[in-house]
Amino acid sequence: MASDNNNDDYDYFDGDDIEEPKKPEETPEEKEERELAKDTIEVGHNKYKIILWSCVGVVVLILLIFGWMHFYHPYVALAEQPGTVWEFNLQGNMFKTYEGKLVPEDHLTDTRLYPSDNFLYSVVDDSIAKIMFSLQKSGKRVILKYKRYSGTLPWRGDSKNIVYGVVLADTVTFEGVHVWNNKPQDQKH
Repeated sequence: MASDNNNDDYDYFDGDDIEEPKKPEETPEEKEERELAKDTIEVGHNKYKIILWSCVGVVVLILLIFGWMHFYHPYVALAEQPGTVWEFNLQGNMFKTYEGKLVPEDHLTDTRLYPSDNFLYSVVDDSIAKIMFSLQKSGKRVILKYKRYSGTLPWRGDSKNIVYGVVLADTVTFEGVHVWNNKPQDQKH
């Protein structure tokens, strides 16, 4: 038993009597291969970074195109709405915008239609806003020229319908001249 205790105290992995093998000198070809393998691994790592950043770039580009289409490109570019200006005001906390309601001509001629289906619109141009203030509750028939966007922007107004021109139906003369953007222009058919 005493010999078993002596064997327990002996460290077989001391390493004093084991010689480390000497590394052979690296030849220039082996050094070049080792460096090439190291560069290849880094290039592979960079390849994933390139793919990742390319995907991020494509996603950002798609979001920018979608945002432009949704907020800045009208899906109805040229539209008209005849009726009577019922309400028009300047409203907003941070961004003051001109907002209005138009009673559509259909509602004036057909009493069966529900009156809450008024045409809501926003005006960006100050000269058109002055005209709209003067026409408010005047009973004059107007035709609003507007663009309809998919989304609203706070500085453009609460409505998706943005008025860019007004035609006063009562001012059309035999020569075909009407008020458009507060300036007389020839009417095109």
